[in-house]
Amino acid sequence: MNYNTYEMPPLSISHKSVLNTGFLLAMVGIVFALAPSLANTVENKGLGIAINMISLFITVIIYFITLKKYRDEELGGYMTFGRGFQFVFFASIIVAIVTSIFVFIQMKYIDPSMMDEAMNQQMAEMEKQGMTEEQMEMASQMTGIFKTPMAIAIISLLAQLFWGAILGLIFGAIMKKWPPPVQHSTQVYKDLNEETSI
Repeated sequence: MNYNTYEMPPLSISHKSVLNTGFLLAMVGIVFALAPSLANTVENKGLGIAINMISLFITVIIYFITLKKYRDEELGGYMTFGRGFQFVFFASIIVAIVTSIFVFIQMKYIDPSMMDEAMNQQMAEMEKQGMTEEQMEMASQMTGIFKTPMAIAIISLLAQLFWGAILGLIFGAIMKKWPPPVQHSTQVYKDLNEETSI
């Protein structure tokens, strides 16, 4: 039996296309991370939601364009689901690291008052709900550990990785493309990364 084998070169987090995508998205993330300081989204929740939606839209567009370019120009137009997931998740790791470092710097040095404003807004909302001072104090103490710059940076890192995995699954499914069947032969689309996997 004859086999027509299509091989994809290995992919790593240091691949040029992955790095370019990751750093581009990180810059987008940093711009939108500055939004709470510039637009006072703590008090204007509607504006905050709109900014987050715009950020997500831009992120999706960038992933789509860069992954399609990678598939069509570097892989000959074909790509497995696993390779699409790898590309997006590797780029997300870069985004997560860069943006979480920036978030820490922002909370610690650029705009340290932002967390105080958020806490004050939270206390005001609890007061509107009729909570007593003791209940408000207890709630503040329970959530206080998650309001430090380091904690927020870690949460940001984990959130970026989580959404990177979700987007990787989505784009891997959408962008996968198998070679067309060849008459009188069986095609095998081989990912070189999978050769070394256990």
